[in-house]
Amino acid sequence: MEQPSDFANKLFLLLQDPTFFDVVCWSVNGDSFIIKDMPQFSATVLPKYFKHSNFSSFVRQLNKYDFHKVKQNDKKSSAWEFQHPFFNRNHPESLENIKRKIPVKRETVNVEDRVSALEQENLQLTQQFEQQQKSIQTLLHDQMTLRTINDQLTNHLQSLNKLLTNQLGIQVPQLNPHQYSQQQRLMNRPLHSPLHVLLVEDDQVCIQLVQKFLMKYGCTFKLAIDGISAINEVEKCKFDIVLMDIVMPNLDGASATSVIRGFDNDTPIIAMTGNYGREDLVTYLNHGMTDILAKPFSRDDLYAILEKHGNWSLQSVMDDQ
Repeated sequence: MEQPSDFANKLFLLLQDPTFFDVVCWSVNGDSFIIKDMPQFSATVLPKYFKHSNFSSFVRQLNKYDFHKVKQNDKKSSAWEFQHPFFNRNHPESLENIKRKIPVKRETVNVEDRVSALEQENLQLTQQFEQQQKSIQTLLHDQMTLRTINDQLTNHLQSLNKLLTNQLGIQVPQLNPHQYSQQQRLMNRPLHSPLHVLLVEDDQVCIQLVQKFLMKYGCTFKLAIDGISAINEVEKCKFDIVLMDIVMPNLDGASATSVIRGFDNDTPIIAMTGNYGREDLVTYLNHGMTDILAKPFSRDDLYAILEKHGNWSLQSVMDDQ
């Protein structure tokens, strides 16, 4: 025969103890028990039978063994009444049926399905990344092709210059197609109009500093936080100048500039960087960058760059206002 639980057995025994009948007792029918005086029950009964005086802990134990609180008809009553189908004054043999409730098992997640879903998501992300890489490589290839054409044009003009000099004694000025298109752009732009600037930067401190300076100078600007975003912005909109950080996620500033030069040879792109050794400068210029703005820079440093490459002056903007 299975033994009743220790908790149920102690509870049954304390209800037989006449010492506490004025504190806790059976109901009239004997199918529930009533705690008449909860403070006294906690202070005297619980320490004797359960070695503690925590009434909340006692109620939690009742719940674990599936006892239920009986609603009192008298709302003013402070009594607590509990009932269990197998807890009966006249049937102590039923105590063995009182057991701790088995926790309801949570529905387990199908791990294999979840792993499969994650693998599918990872595959899609990988495919998207590879597609972006292919697009970048295509743009870089197109840029190199255009640069080759420009070099061929320059060589042709130089050959023509030598021919005219040797045969006719005429010295033709050296012509760089990129410089020519930039000069044309600067001449066509009104001096007094505010600059439209693309700021390509992922460092929040630098972003706030440059935005503060640009706003003070009356410039309009847009923000891109990586090389890919910068390329997209230049494709969509014409800017007077691009301030390009070098070290960024997704695509660095130098590589982004190479791509941009594949479809835009005019817009000045200024490298904002703390690395400006000789080899670094050569790398930036070879990628098509126009000038360097060395970090950390001051407001005057930025002003000088804007004035130099934007056909713009602060005084002209202030006069226009």
